[in-house]
Amino acid sequence: MREFFWPITISVVLWFALAGCGGSSGIKPGATPPECDLVRATSGVADSVTVVSFDAIEPEIAPWARHPGERLLFHHLYETLINVDCDGQVRARLATSWRHDGSGRHWIFEMRNKARFWDGSRLTAHDVVKSWGELAVAPDIINAVVDSVTAEDKRILHVYLGRPQQDVPYALSTLEFAVVKSADDSSWPLGSGPYQIVRVGKRSNAAPQREIIIRPAKGPESPVVRIIEATANDARDLLEGAADLMITRDPTVLSYATNQPHLTLAPLPWNQTYVLLSTSRARILREGGTLQPVSPALSNGLARDAVRTDARPYSLPGWWVEPRECFDYLPVPDGDMTRAGAETDERSPHRIVYDVGDPTAKELAERIVALSDAAAGSAMSAETQAVFAALPGLQAEDSPGMITAGLLSDGFEASFRSGDDFAYIIAMPRRAPDPCAEIRKLLTRAPWLAILGSDFPGALIPLTDTREHAIANGNHINLGVDWYGNVFIEPAP
Repeated sequence: MREFFWPITISVVLWFALAGCGGSSGIKPGATPPECDLVRATSGVADSVTVVSFDAIEPEIAPWARHPGERLLFHHLYETLINVDCDGQVRARLATSWRHDGSGRHWIFEMRNKARFWDGSRLTAHDVVKSWGELAVAPDIINAVVDSVTAEDKRILHVYLGRPQQDVPYALSTLEFAVVKSADDSSWPLGSGPYQIVRVGKRSNAAPQREIIIRPAKGPESPVVRIIEATANDARDLLEGAADLMITRDPTVLSYATNQPHLTLAPLPWNQTYVLLSTSRARILREGGTLQPVSPALSNGLARDAVRTDARPYSLPGWWVEPRECFDYLPVPDGDMTRAGAETDERSPHRIVYDVGDPTAKELAERIVALSDAAAGSAMSAETQAVFAALPGLQAEDSPGMITAGLLSDGFEASFRSGDDFAYIIAMPRRAPDPCAEIRKLLTRAPWLAILGSDFPGALIPLTDTREHAIANGNHINLGVDWYGNVFIEPAP
């Protein structure tokens, strides 16, 4: 395990405020709390169900997941030390109990004695060490939380955190910390979850999508699951036919499903916050200037008028709002802001940049540009005034105006890292299991923000919260949901 690039700490008070609390001793596994039931079958659970993923699922990145299809599949295949239920309560999974040494930095976990990989081999504390170290697909995320990890024996695991926490770290419940084992005969890593891989179809020019079959690994009580890779164009046909579950924020698909009597629409927890990041605000902060407050009229209007999916005005608190204590052990990196917001041609319009694959970011960017073009003077709306407050320099007499620019992911990340453009719209997780780790990830992506140290939130303008919906065949599928909004297929009672 590598040492932290930035050692981070945060107070217990901030952790309670932003993440909720769990017990410092283990909570034995139990029945899913009733409030965590998402859908209950009205006609009994079917022997098999079909799930639709609108994105390709790749074994090479497991257990780390990029989109809803991978999150749903990998959560059924791979286990973490703990779970966090929808009510924010920590529950045992691979670990049966845990405690810390009093400092909050050294945690001791006792592993479940009967935990087994799919091949029947015992899952031990040594497997956790190997999985988080040698097999980790996202080591930077792990290293942002864990300083080191060692196995005392097969059952006792010692985890040393990068910052003290008096409650068991929620971050250990995320897929980055799931435990896997490499398989000699498969590109899919072995897991210990309730399901295991049975068959994976092959893609071809004639059939670019494929089908993945998983079955219960520990008994026949749960249904066999068939996962179909599809496109949004297939959604209506699949909802009328084979699909028993799809997770989407597509308003067209949601509207169509509303009129299908056999389908149940279940809103998931608000899981994303869209944020406007302004390089001109960052420059003013760097120079010790004063920023204008931004009216909530902007957030209210964007949620109401701009976003076609399920959205609401940004709701406090965000995990980035009070970051100062995260910087107690976090040195502000060296650097300058000479490139931040510097267009190649001062006569060219300012660009507000977004990832072209994110339709909500596109809608927000287009609406903000439209508001900035509104007539000045007494007729200026509260939303337009808020846009000018959010983006200093946009209202200047010599301002060239503003346009939107959708970039492919690699191009967007390159621009975001350099800060070359005038403004950016990004989606950030609504719930952060480790706020300081999320801050570290954001500032690593955008060093021009990191230069501001704990003042960086001044460059962020939260816009809207969004969420996905599960569309399920309510006749014969049981679904549960956790604190993050992950959906689980559950057995018959």
